[in-house]
Amino acid sequence: MDKASLRDRDLSGLADLAGSGAAEARPTLLRVRTRLFLDAASHSRDDIATFTTLACGLVPLVDADTRAFVAQALVGHPAAPAAVLEALLRSGGDAAAAVIAAMPTLPERWREEVLASGDRQLLAALATRADLPTAVVRDLAARSDEAIMLAIARNSATPLPDAVIRDLTIRARRHVPLARALLARPDLPAMDAASLLPLAPVRQRKAILTRLAEQARVAPRRARPAGSAVTRALIDHAADRDRLGFGVLIARAIGLDAEGAARVLTDPTGELLALALIVAGLTPDEAVRIFLTLEPAIARSVETVFTLTERVRTTDAETALLALEACLGKRLDRAGGRGAGHVPAMAPSRSPERAAADASPSVKGERESVRRQG
Repeated sequence: MDKASLRDRDLSGLADLAGSGAAEARPTLLRVRTRLFLDAASHSRDDIATFTTLACGLVPLVDADTRAFVAQALVGHPAAPAAVLEALLRSGGDAAAAVIAAMPTLPERWREEVLASGDRQLLAALATRADLPTAVVRDLAARSDEAIMLAIARNSATPLPDAVIRDLTIRARRHVPLARALLARPDLPAMDAASLLPLAPVRQRKAILTRLAEQARVAPRRARPAGSAVTRALIDHAADRDRLGFGVLIARAIGLDAEGAARVLTDPTGELLALALIVAGLTPDEAVRIFLTLEPAIARSVETVFTLTERVRTTDAETALLALEACLGKRLDRAGGRGAGHVPAMAPSRSPERAAADASPSVKGERESVRRQG
């Protein structure tokens, strides 16, 4: 008896067991017949009809792992019977998700059924496809589901409408995986990439600022240095670990509101602090003194201090201004005033000027506002 005859006899035995109610034989039979179907050099109409009848009969009867195995193996095959794929789709779960994600040409009717179903797993699978119409991308993004948004962001084969990119970028500011997925997209605009700078891998941050520098050169906005007196006061506040006083002063110097100053102070990467110091006009030597004293978590990391100091050394003020505005999501108001007249009042010495500032309702109010935001 040849091998083919032995194989047919064995399969016939499995089929008899499956048909007689032996549930344990059904997954094995379906897996084996699927593999044989895929390995065949050609498929006659009778071959396809036989496999379709058997598979459609077994799909509802086997376990989820077997259905997923069959779907993943079968979905990309050019001879895969549509009836079997539809049976796998109707079975739900991982099998249905595999069909939705990887079927070469997804029938529009199936796509619309998935959109109407509200099934999070299937919608996330749909979001991975490269052939999505713009309207479907908007529909998926509007659902505000974390898994769906992550799938959309990771799908670099599908162009994203500007409104979808903006929405995803805003959400990504508090969601590291989503931020990393967006930053991996080659079509992410420079300003949107810059807004995610603190969430980017360290090795990618320089490239983000390099892209942004090109935009800054097209429409330069001159950043005004804060002046030597403000710089000395910032360094003194940092040396005293007076984060609130530092926050109020840097806010006045570069036009931050209380929320922006709090974000600069609480950014664990130190990138926002570095950008703020660049905008304020500090030199690398002056900035490193702040990195080493203001925030212990930054000061304890030699690598972080080195990286931030290098950022100050290599980034121009115009680019830093654009990047900081992108990260904070608002344009800085430099008209709020910072002049030299304010600096002695904020100095951390035990001078009469400091006492007067502490008694000033406006300064006390700003310190309290920054404290609440932080």
